[in-house]
Amino acid sequence: MERAGQFLQVARDAVRFERSRLDPLSKQGVRLFQATQSARAVERFKDSYFDATDGGLVELSASGRVARRFSVLDGLGESDLTCMAAYDGRLYIGTRSRGLLVFDGERFERYWWPDRDAQSVTALFADQGKLLVGTFAGGLLEFDGEGFSEVRAGEEKARLNAVTFVGRYGPRLYFGTFGEGLWVSEGGRWAHFKSADGLMSDRVVGVVESGGEAFVASDFGLSAAPADGLVLTSEAGDRRAWQRAATVPSLSGVADFNGQVILCKDDGEIATINAPSGRQSGIREDEIVWGKTGAAQTSASIRSVRRPWALSGDIKRLPGDVAS
Repeated sequence: MERAGQFLQVARDAVRFERSRLDPLSKQGVRLFQATQSARAVERFKDSYFDATDGGLVELSASGRVARRFSVLDGLGESDLTCMAAYDGRLYIGTRSRGLLVFDGERFERYWWPDRDAQSVTALFADQGKLLVGTFAGGLLEFDGEGFSEVRAGEEKARLNAVTFVGRYGPRLYFGTFGEGLWVSEGGRWAHFKSADGLMSDRVVGVVESGGEAFVASDFGLSAAPADGLVLTSEAGDRRAWQRAATVPSLSGVADFNGQVILCKDDGEIATINAPSGRQSGIREDEIVWGKTGAAQTSASIRSVRRPWALSGDIKRLPGDVAS
C-alpha cells in the first residue's frame, strides 16, 4: 500500500496542449455506413442522451430512439470512441487515438498533448469544477476549462497510467487502472490497493459504493470493503482490506442502481444482485442469474454503466429508470 497527504490540486504538473476546430467534410455524393453496436458510454447532454460507440457518436431521445448520428463527415475526429462526460456546457468525448474531442451541440473541437504519447483517452469524469481525463499512457490529467495539468498520486507522485475508471462516492475519489489496481483519494490522503491487499485482480473495470460497502469489479470478480475509513484503514497497515464478494470471470463493469449492484460481463450478459453482506463467504458464481440485454451483443458492449442504461447492441433503459 502507498499513502500520501497531498490533495489533487497540489500534486500536479502543467501539461502543454494544442487544440483545433474540426470542420465537417464535404458530403456531396458521399454516405458513410458504420456499425454502432459496440456502445462504450451514454451521457446526458442538453435535452438528449449521447452514445459513444466504435462507429461514431449517436444522439438519442429520452426514450432511447436514434435522433442523429455523427461521423468523421460531420467533423467527428475519430469514429472509435471510448468514454464521455458533460462538463462546463459541452460534451467531452474520448477517442482511441485522436485525443479528446469536444462537442457544443453543433461543432467539434479536438484537444491533444504533443509532449506525451497518451495513446487513448480511457476515462472521463467531471468533479468539483474540473474534468478528470484518464489516458492509457499519458497519465491522469485535470482540465479546468483553460488548461491541463497532470495529477500524480501519493508521496512519490506516481503517474496513473492505463486509467480504466474514475468516479466519486461522497468524499472518496476512485481511480481504477488496467494493471496497477486501485487508487483511492480522500481528505487529502491517498491509498493504493492491489491483489496483494485482497483485490481479485489488478485489472479494475469499475467501482461502486452500496450499503456502506465499496465494491471493486475486476476481470476476475467482485471485491468488497467497508467504504468509510478505507484510506485510514490502509494507513493503519491492514493489508487485507478487501474480501471476495463474488467470483465472476470476464466481469467487465459494475453499477449501483436502486440499491442493487448490477454486474456486466464481456459477452453482454448482466445480472442484478443485492449488495452482499457478511463477506466471509461471498456469492458463488452459480448463484448469480445472468440474462442478455438484447439480441445483438458484442464483447466490448458494456464498459461503464454508472448511468441506468444497458449498453448493448440494443440501447435499453434498465427497469425502473425514469427520464430526467
